Amino acid sequence: MQMVSTPPYKDKFTRAIVDGELNRFYYDTAQISNAVTIGALAKLVPISQIVYGTDYPYRTGLDHTKGVAANFSGADLMAIERENALRIIPRLKTA
Repeated sequence: MQMVSTPPYKDKFTRAIVDGELNRFYYDTAQISNAVTIGALAKLVPISQIVYGTDYPYRTGLDHTKGVAANFSGADLMAIERENALRIIPRLKTA
């Protein structure tokens, strides 16, 4: 990763520090449900940090849902579509 190997950040950041910071955030799937962008996100952060999101009305929910479902399945898809959000906002479990 260029940030940890070039001045002025060389020797100030490690890959572990950067990965740790990236993994603190949650990333929604709005506008990135094509194979290239969502695949890159899934390589960058764990599935536990990805949540379902749309940018309706710029794209229909159906189009977006198809894109997410085409790239994930099973437990990963369930985590992205619901479980990760419930972990972040537990009160939604009763909704």
